[in-house]
Amino acid sequence: MATLKQKLAKESKRWLAVGVASAALGLVVMSQSNVASAADDPSAETTQPAAQTQDVTINQKTSTNVVDQNGNQLASQSSPSRFDLTVMDSGLITAVRDSDVKGQITDKVPAGSKLDSVTLTLTNTGKNASTVVVSYDENTGIGNVVATSNGQTVDLQKQAATLGTREEQAQAKADATAQAAAYIRNYVTNSGDTYTTSITNKMDPKKVNLVNQFITDLADVHVTYKVTVPTPAPTTATTPTTPATTPIPEQPHTVPTVTGQTGVTVTEQGVAAKGQAVYAVRGLYMYNSRTFAKSARKTYYAKQTRVNRPMFVVTGYARSKTGALRYIVRDVNHTKKTDGWKGYITANRTFVVPVYYRSLPKSRVITVINKTGVKAYKNVNLTGATKHYRKGAHLKVAKIVTHHLTTRYVLSNGTYITANKKLIIAGRY
Repeated sequence: MATLKQKLAKESKRWLAVGVASAALGLVVMSQSNVASAADDPSAETTQPAAQTQDVTINQKTSTNVVDQNGNQLASQSSPSRFDLTVMDSGLITAVRDSDVKGQITDKVPAGSKLDSVTLTLTNTGKNASTVVVSYDENTGIGNVVATSNGQTVDLQKQAATLGTREEQAQAKADATAQAAAYIRNYVTNSGDTYTTSITNKMDPKKVNLVNQFITDLADVHVTYKVTVPTPAPTTATTPTTPATTPIPEQPHTVPTVTGQTGVTVTEQGVAAKGQAVYAVRGLYMYNSRTFAKSARKTYYAKQTRVNRPMFVVTGYARSKTGALRYIVRDVNHTKKTDGWKGYITANRTFVVPVYYRSLPKSRVITVINKTGVKAYKNVNLTGATKHYRKGAHLKVAKIVTHHLTTRYVLSNGTYITANKKLIIAGRY
């Protein structure tokens, strides 16, 4: 009997093949159409009249829009493509007489804004109506593929959550994210804050070959870029104003392409830089290989309370055979026997997040949670101690600053305190 994991893999492959196998063309090949030729049908009579053909023109649309965090539309574009086809009565394409393939659009993230997510939607409204929605969230580092056809829906992330063990669930969810990123990559490329959507990214448009596809399989392509637009600080002639709270930008860094694997352009901003500290918010394994097999496990880190979460320093990157990103890390849990161990852990932000805060709390208050308290210092490098604060102390913070690959909070009196999440927590507790 097939295991849940095998069933999921089978279903996922079936739907991904159905929904996005022809991603570079902008086609959704839903060829479950029960159309067969006389040669394939043993009951067909040789006296049946030959199939008739006709010439048709199909228009395919590629479109994009940019929306802000409140759903307001900032930009919208569309670019049509035309296909002159010869088709049989069944809708089977027998020849491409001419085509005008455009389907390329360039969008730019507004200055000062941050890309939050990319959503790709492939829609076929023909006889085999179907919709495939592929999404990637920059903030969580999670991607998903949801395919709907004939009233049935398959959601890869939801199916991953039904697997038997936590490890199988985590692996399947990571693989779903890698699949989503790969399909978006078929359409979307970027250079800095400029993003190009194209149905011809992977092929020469002069060599488009739709023969043996069905005209009902031509799909419209739509990409939505969701961005966070910073709110300007209020100004007034008589009343002093408080600067707007904005997250510290990610330190520029590059996730290198691993030999034999392809880098994921749209996830680059969501990963920790080399040298940054991360900690596990859920239970996870360390492996001695980028392939997360049971035989490659080195040790298991159980889920811990916030102050005891296992911590690692990122020393490099790798990718699994399916493209899932891994961190190469060094264990820095100095009181544990694993201190100094090196290996591979998942880079999925459901399991691993940065140790240091990168933004101010809305309340401008933090609470000390370290059992031995924390100290405030005169200098940003945490030298020149001025005061000790006990566990439970509530401290007002004025701003947040970077120091190498870490961050510090500046208290209202101008002194510096760590922004390590294992030692303090944002808000009043």
